[in-house]
Order: sequence, then C-alpha cells, then structure tokens
Amino acid sequence: MSSPMAPPTPPRLPTLPLTTPTKKTSRNIAVIGAGAAGLVAARELRREGHKVVIFERDFMLGGTWVFDPRVERDQLGLDPSRSVVHSSLYYSLRTNLPREVMGFRDYPFVVVKGPGRDARRFPGHREVLRYLCGFAEEFRAVGLIRFRTEVVRVGLVEGGKWEVKSRRRDGGDEDVVVDVNEVYDGVVVCNGHYTEPRAAEFPGIDMWPGVQIHSHNYRIPEPFRDQVVVVIGSSASAIDISRDIAGVAKEVHVASRSITKETASEQLDNKNIWLHPMIERALDDGTVIFGNESSADVDAILHCTGYKYHFPFLETSNIVNVDDNCVGPLYQHIFPPLLAPWLSFVGLPWKVIPFPLFELQSKWVAGVLSGRIQLPSQEEMMAKVEEFYLKLEAAGVPKRYTHNMSDYQFDYNDWLAGECEFPASEEWRKQMYTATGKNRIARPETYRDEWEDQHLVLQAQEDFLHCSLHWFKDNILGMEASKEPEHVDGNFPDDLDQSMPSPQEEEQALKKKYGGMVPKKPPLISKDHERAFFDSADWALGKQGGAPKPKGPLEALRPKLQPTQQHSRSRKSPYAPADGEDGGSPEDPNASE
Repeated sequence: MSSPMAPPTPPRLPTLPLTTPTKKTSRNIAVIGAGAAGLVAARELRREGHKVVIFERDFMLGGTWVFDPRVERDQLGLDPSRSVVHSSLYYSLRTNLPREVMGFRDYPFVVVKGPGRDARRFPGHREVLRYLCGFAEEFRAVGLIRFRTEVVRVGLVEGGKWEVKSRRRDGGDEDVVVDVNEVYDGVVVCNGHYTEPRAAEFPGIDMWPGVQIHSHNYRIPEPFRDQVVVVIGSSASAIDISRDIAGVAKEVHVASRSITKETASEQLDNKNIWLHPMIERALDDGTVIFGNESSADVDAILHCTGYKYHFPFLETSNIVNVDDNCVGPLYQHIFPPLLAPWLSFVGLPWKVIPFPLFELQSKWVAGVLSGRIQLPSQEEMMAKVEEFYLKLEAAGVPKRYTHNMSDYQFDYNDWLAGECEFPASEEWRKQMYTATGKNRIARPETYRDEWEDQHLVLQAQEDFLHCSLHWFKDNILGMEASKEPEHVDGNFPDDLDQSMPSPQEEEQALKKKYGGMVPKKPPLISKDHERAFFDSADWALGKQGGAPKPKGPLEALRPKLQPTQQHSRSRKSPYAPADGEDGGSPEDPNASE
C-alpha cells in the first residue's frame, strides 16, 4: 500500500539512461548556486574528474551568507511575482555553532588574524563569508562560476540529458540580458532554502491592521523602537531576533507552539520579553490573543516561521514534487530514483551542521556520477523511500519535517562517509555539537562567549594542525620545489628549511612558532563587495559620520514604521522604501540554522 507521506509514483521516462555508470567516466555537470553547497559540490565533482559550471544569479559567491541590506517590497513573501532578495541575514547575526564544528572536513574554519577579521569562536556572518571566499579561492572554484546568471529552466531532452536555460545580466547594464541554452549530462541543485518564506496562519490575521514582516526581511531592530512586537517561532533566529528587538522595543511577545500554558507569560531573563503559546486569533482593533487567553495591543508581528523549498526552474514531468515542504521522492534526500544519478539535490536537510553534510553529500554524488560508486536499482531506491515515509508517518512526524535531521544527522553523515570510503565524523565534532546545544539552553544570552568544552576545542585544533600540515606540504614545499615562491602567502615563515625536515621536526617547529597552530592562507573577499554591503549597512545604522547617503535601494533600511494600506496579508514593511525607490529589487537576486 502506498503511504500518504509519499507523492504519487510518476510515469517512467524511457529515454533516460536510468542506471549508474559502470565505469569511471567524466561528465559535464551544471551546479545551480554558488553558496556553501554549490562550492563544495563543484570541488568534489572536479576532484572526481568531471567538468563543472556553477550558475550564480548574484554578483558574488556565498549564497545565504552574503549580507544584503535590501529587503523585498512584499515583506511576507506571499506575492509570487515579487522581486526576490536572496539573503535572509540580519545585521547582528552570529553563528549558533562554534567555528570548529562548522568547517569543511579538510578546510577547517580556523581563526585568521588581520584587519577586520572576526576571531570569536562564534563569529559574525561576515567572517563566514570570508571563509567561503577563501575556500573557493583555495580550491579554484571561482573560475567555474558564472555570476549574475540565473537559471530559468532545467528540463529533460532526448538522450537523457538536461537542457539548462540561463539568463545573464550583462556587465553593469541591467537592460542587457543574454539568454543561453546548454545541454549537460547532469544537474546538481544547490540553490538553498532560506529565500521563500513560510508565514503563520491563524484566525483574523487578514483583518489585523498592524505591520507584518517575515524574518527573511529583518535586518536591524531600529524600526521597532518603542513598539509592541510579537515574534512568532522558537527557532534560533526567532530567539536571536527577539533579543535584538528587545533592546529598542517597548515590549516583545514570543509566541510558539513549543511554549506551553504552564510556561506562558514568564518574562525572559528579566527583560521586556514575554513568552506565550501560539496566537489563537487576531482582532481588527490591533489586539492579538494568545493560546492561554492573554492578549496584547500589538504594533507589529514578525514571522520567524521558516522557509519553503522552491525550485521554479525545474521541470521533471512531476517526477519530483514539493508537497508540504517534502521534496520527493528522494533516495537519501539526494537522488530522485527515476532520474538518478543525473539529477541530484545537495543541502536539503535542516537542523544539521550544514557544511560537513554538504561535503559528504557532494562526495557521494560525484562518485556516483563517475561510476566509482554504485547506486541500488530504481526499485530498491523507491522501496527505501517508501519505507522511510512510512516510518515518519508511524512516528507522527508531519510531512513538512521530512528533511529535519536533528535526531540522526551523524548516522546519516557516517552512512554517506561509508559509501564514499571516507572517514566517519570525528568524535570531538559530535560531542561539541551536543555540548553547544546544552550550553545554549543553560546560557541563552551568553553561550556564544562562555563555554565548558575547551578540551574538545583542543582536540579539534590537533586535527586541524594535521590538516594544515598536509596543506603546507602540498602547497608551500611543492611551490618551492617548482621555484614559484612568489605564490607563497606571507603568513608562512620565510626561513623554511628547504632540506625537507622530517614530519616530526616540521610539526614541532611550526607548533612552537605559531602557538600550536599552523596558519592557513587567509580567505579573501573583494573590497568592492565589502563596500557595497557592509559599509552601506553601517551607514543605515547611523555610523556614516557625515558621509553621503548611499545610492539605490539601500534607503530601504531607513527606520520608518508606516500603517498598512495594502491588500490581504501583504503588509507594508517597517523598512519601507522611499517614494520612487523599489526597496525589493536586487540587481540580480538568488544556517546555519
């Protein structure tokens, strides 16, 4: 019997080569998205011998880690025709995982000293972007990226190949658009899932007169000064944003299904934050009534309610569907059985440590595409998918939580590692992830700056040392041997013994000189990019020091709360654009939570 969790089985397409290659072969592969998932997918595909093109609709790499002060005109994301801003970052965001845990397995996220660098263990989003830029530079992925190029259609063509239609904004002229049609052996979808908002639904919301905004469009707290604000949700972003707003708001009320009536209305940490069960209804006089019948006269509702998977470019004759945020049917959250291995998805799971999971998924995809790793038959994969859906259904797991891996991410990672003949997750990484979760509960305000797992940090650094030594031998000593010292980064010692010391001598010398760590090449980021994003955000926050106002839609950050005059639930933004400006029209649109 078919499970209601599973989408209906689509018809078989006879023109597809539906089996895994049986010998190692190089393929032409399109990767959609140049965020963390797309970058590591491209690296692994290249390592496996494939030819790769990365399509990125923004003008820089980094995906969701590119801070963009612009916001969308439709603040709830209900209008499908709206101009989309890809980034969901807010200005004050810091990672909720320590850098040791976050990094890729062979490119650790270590502290890099230098002007403007963030050495904190839980760094801000800017440092994560620098890390990804360094990764892309290190593994020569930048040259694979077609920037300002949006994929508008991916569909099957004769011979089982994939036609990719893309649209490029040419140069600095937004009016010059170039459409390109190309054919690839396979497509790896890495377009992220923090762009298409999900908004809460409850009685009376359509008639409620206040301001509504999804966290996707939250940037700074200033627009909520002296306001009464309801934050819906209990995720990491909901907690951070409620504390961010509490510094300027009159009151902040957090409403969530995870808050029971027994804990409701408790003031959080003696601040102006109150906890409530989920909203029961909203009234047309501005009142919001919570599940315990308490109420508040509210100026703004901020939806921290998650996102939808969205693949508007993908045409698969209904072989792949998104049903209540379940993308399927997918074998191991990656391959549609009827289209494997020529179509795959990297980065769908959530409640995970993203970067290492992306890395392992990418290794598996690359190995399967080359023929080095074999997939089960279509029938076996479909049976496994059906078994998985039935298990979720029996456990009472809602369909929208299909890709939530909070309970089994390390088992999943280790399974992937086994398929790829790659080492399993480090024990210190698993323990550090658990310790961080406990510390977040015990110290919700200070867990990013106070912790008790320093012994695990030392274990991680020992692993990173070996990783850095491998990089040092491959890149520095190798460069010296080829007489190309001009490429050696200045952070490395300039008095290296070219007689090739033993590994033990080399390790001890470098440990002594650098306090136990071998420095890595510093990740780079264009100064033009920093000027475009971070300096403009400083201006919006009042740090401009008399500088002229930046041009363009950055005006959207000005702190204005305006009454709602729009139809249905598409409320006007507190970050309202000035007259004549489109605050939600990025030049070319496209966590770790």
